[in-house]
Amino acid sequence: MFAVNRAFLASFIVVFCAFCMPGYAEERFTSKDFLEWKEEERSSYIQISLITANTIASRNDPTQSTCIGDWYDRNKDGANDYIYDVMKKNTDHHPVAIILAIAEKECGSFQYGQN
Repeated sequence: MFAVNRAFLASFIVVFCAFCMPGYAEERFTSKDFLEWKEEERSSYIQISLITANTIASRNDPTQSTCIGDWYDRNKDGANDYIYDVMKKNTDHHPVAIILAIAEKECGSFQYGQN
């Protein structure tokens, strides 16, 4: 489960900013580009994206947060392979868009009530 204390979460955010943000800065970073990365880098990127989604969900919908953690933890390699397969079919989309779309499919929408 994604029971992450603040220090652990902060370290992931630092790693995310240091290693993944250049991809966001590129004008056309796509799943095709992402799939050319080494497996370890792709897996880390997916985990960081899902931790971020999980953190947002934990503040808005704890059930969704639990679902995201359980879904990914249940079969990490299978989940990564599933994400890669979707990316191979949608190479022009940004990797985070695909990761979040799959998380929504598995655990519900990230559209929360408006204040």
